[in-house]
Amino acid sequence: MAVQRCVVESWPFSNGVIKHEAAISAAITTWWSNGQTEGHITKVKLVKRQMYDRRKIDRLQARVIGAG
Repeated sequence: MAVQRCVVESWPFSNGVIKHEAAISAAITTWWSNGQTEGHITKVKLVKRQMYDRRKIDRLQARVIGAG
């Protein structure tokens, strides 16, 4: 019973893999990566989250520019 349920629940995943086979193959075999872009986005989001509690412009400038 548990094996049957596991097999049935994995069908959508299997169908998705088959449907996107070319994209998955390209992601695995190519050297290209967007890691550097993702790193910059993560850094910008971090600074943005830290700035929510800073209301004065001098604090914001000190954080973004690195002065102070």
